[in-house]
Amino acid sequence: MKDRPELYELGYEVTDAMVPNAVLEAVLTAVVFALMRDVVQHYEPDVVVTTYPHYQAPLSAVFTVDEQRGGVQSLIGSTPICTT
Repeated sequence: MKDRPELYELGYEVTDAMVPNAVLEAVLTAVVFALMRDVVQHYEPDVVVTTYPHYQAPLSAVFTVDEQRGGVQSLIGSTPICTT
């Protein structure tokens, strides 16, 4: 997203519109799947924290495909995180 900040901004604008959640998740998954897959494969993170709830569907798709190929299992969920 660092190279394409307009996509991040578009995401916020779309979420303010009256777009059904399932449609939004499908579009975001299609648009950012390859980018997220590449980032996850490159950095091999132990944990992925996102403050943007609509990225959970694309991340879930990345980890689901990885699991089907014998990769690392994942637990996608919503956990409150407190920082100071």
